[in-house]
Amino acid sequence: MTHRCLALFAVLLLSTGLRSTSAAGPMALKDVKTFMDQEQITSRRPITRLAKSGYDMLIVDVLHTLKGGSSQAEMADAVQQFRKGHEGRVVLAYFTIAEAETERVYWTRDWDKPGKNSKGTPDFLLAPDPQGLSDQFVVAYWDMRWHNLLANGPDCMVDKTMAAGFDGLLLDWTGGYASAPIAAEAARQHVDPAHAIINLIAAIRARARRANPNALIVPRDGVDLIDADPRYLDLIDGVMAQGTWFGGQADSGWASWDGGDVPGTNTAALLKQYARYLKAGKPVFTIDYCLKGENAAKVYSEAAQAGVVPLVTRASLAGMTTTPPPALAK
Repeated sequence: MTHRCLALFAVLLLSTGLRSTSAAGPMALKDVKTFMDQEQITSRRPITRLAKSGYDMLIVDVLHTLKGGSSQAEMADAVQQFRKGHEGRVVLAYFTIAEAETERVYWTRDWDKPGKNSKGTPDFLLAPDPQGLSDQFVVAYWDMRWHNLLANGPDCMVDKTMAAGFDGLLLDWTGGYASAPIAAEAARQHVDPAHAIINLIAAIRARARRANPNALIVPRDGVDLIDADPRYLDLIDGVMAQGTWFGGQADSGWASWDGGDVPGTNTAALLKQYARYLKAGKPVFTIDYCLKGENAAKVYSEAAQAGVVPLVTRASLAGMTTTPPPALAK
């Protein structure tokens, strides 16, 4: 994910004035048939478009946890606007759990970026993002300083996020437990990285449910965690996976040809894993990256056969998809 927006957003929110929402609350996650993931909001137009769209679920960034971003109250207004636009809509917050982001409010002046072969400060900062994102860095997420920052300490990131009224959290980089820098550091510290990330998810879930007893927890990627610990299925409400059929370059621009159409190499194995979640009653959401219409059509067709809820967009996640699900295509 790259950033973003910031000061402009606060001004825009003050002009919306939309606060009311349905008393019925969000729909059940199993009833979500369409979703949109848009993690870069830089003007009023995408806010309005998202609110007016027909998507059952929206995933958006938590702008008041970005340096120079909106206030918590202004973010809450945006969440309410998103809800008002579609009866029963679920609104999830993007929440990274295994990488630190330089633009978040917790990244202070005394923090230093890690290098390719050296840790940063604090020393739970292990390495640059493997996909080349310049503002994100891999962390030793089992370190209690990171736990406290995210989920255990006073005014932790979960508290800050849930205070804006989100229905739950989309946990990004859950699959980071299998990345090379984490695997190496975990081995050095005699830590099981899969169990450690499940422990962190458990802490995040418990903290989120202090704010909202029905808070939803949806990890993105790391679908093999179903094999790591029997607790896992009880800690999550659904799963999301990227690049089942097609991937793209994470740091690409919205118009870049690098932002999609890279064929997946593990599709059959992933679909078998998804079937296990579905059998356990956990909905599966897939997000694939395509610029070509024929590739998007392939994803939507095969996703329907697999019983998963798909979105086809572009890897930058900077805008509303131009290849929407058939039910919303115009």
